[in-house]
Amino acid sequence: MIRIEELSQLKSQMAAARMAYGAGDFNQCARNYSKTIELAEQEGLDGAIVSEAYTDLSVCQSARREFKEAETLLNKALAISQSDPHCDPILLARNYHELSVLYWRTEREDGSREMNDRALAALESASESASENAAELKVMILKHKAVLLADNQLYKEANKLLDTALDICLSSRDLGKNSLAYGQTLITKVLLCVDTKNFEEAKQLYSQAVQIVEMHWGVHHPKVADLYDIFANHAKAANKEEAAEFFHKKSQTLRDWIKNSYKW
Repeated sequence: MIRIEELSQLKSQMAAARMAYGAGDFNQCARNYSKTIELAEQEGLDGAIVSEAYTDLSVCQSARREFKEAETLLNKALAISQSDPHCDPILLARNYHELSVLYWRTEREDGSREMNDRALAALESASESASENAAELKVMILKHKAVLLADNQLYKEANKLLDTALDICLSSRDLGKNSLAYGQTLITKVLLCVDTKNFEEAKQLYSQAVQIVEMHWGVHHPKVADLYDIFANHAKAANKEEAAEFFHKKSQTLRDWIKNSYKW
């Protein structure tokens, strides 16, 4: 049985990893999660805490665009969850959701849709009290489902899901209109407006969305640069060359700042 000291160390390592991820220091984040997994394996653990560490480390690896490594970790996490007859359905739902996002990022849309459906089903199987604590995860799953629908030009259906996700944020005691989940969902809604050439609404939502995201990540976070790249790509696809160039320059300026300021 794991001792209290080791359990405390595991939780401290994971807390440090999450702080590093939030600050955009993905290398330090990966080191802390790797130490967590190493310590857990030394103690012979293979339950929820290890599955969670594998999943969190995979998200970090994806942020570094190390998709093959991230997928290996997610499959390990999923194997642990699926083999546990008492597995927390919320943890299982997160495993499926992260796989869905990874498949989408690596252009495997069919697999992404399947994992998204599994994530929703797992979340719906959670007890009512537990599901109330998983509002953010549900928002992220619905947001990604909207992205998949938009990729297939099912814009009305996608917009409806995004509105549902925003409503969940507003009705949740843990989220609200200033939460990162709300900001990320607004970002997706902005991109949907660009896809449907609803540029006026896109402009109206953009400032609010970016302000919320920057409040949580900071203006110099690598993921903010990723957002600018996404905006640039959508603007270019919509034949908005001036806007595309604007966002491309913002991304490049931020990435140059990060490169010159941090030695990650």
